[in-house]
Amino acid sequence: MLMSAAAVEVLFHDDIMSKIYEYPPFVGPVFDQTVARFVQLVENAVFTGKRVVRVLEVGAGTGRLTALLGQALLDSKLDEKCYVDYVSTDVSMSLALESTAKSPWPTMTPMTFNLNVPIEHQNLDPASFDIIVAFDVLHATSSIHDSLTTFRDLLLPGGHLAIIELDGSSFACDAVGTICKTLCCTAFNDPL
Repeated sequence: MLMSAAAVEVLFHDDIMSKIYEYPPFVGPVFDQTVARFVQLVENAVFTGKRVVRVLEVGAGTGRLTALLGQALLDSKLDEKCYVDYVSTDVSMSLALESTAKSPWPTMTPMTFNLNVPIEHQNLDPASFDIIVAFDVLHATSSIHDSLTTFRDLLLPGGHLAIIELDGSSFACDAVGTICKTLCCTAFNDPL
């Protein structure tokens, strides 16, 4: 299902959707593992000598993952080791702003970004991010292959992609499922 920025604005204007996403029924181990792995990826980048680590969150929505990752960066005292330039995006600027407001990390930049639009028509440079995170985004794009190609194009060589995409069974059995387990925190060195 494709959604325009205007449709997203209508869905989220009265704060009902934000409240739903604030207390979702799908929190649990996958978030804990993703947050721990995210911090590890940033620490690994610092270990290799990076002083600035660039992170892109695609489809940040109301900021559930943004807040968790921002808190994890603070808890691990990464602000003492490097500068993490965190860009939080959504097709709607109001949601990008909401996501950054929920994170305690001080270097958050909200931006609009749409995976269905070529990156050359947006304000992001190719090969400019060390880590890309996306929570429940791929299902809303017109082409998963094109979206993964865009992710690859935005990553620096050896960059990492962390995707969480929930499947329908995670609600029925009270457990979190992913349909992209093999992509979660994968380094992109090879062409798709």
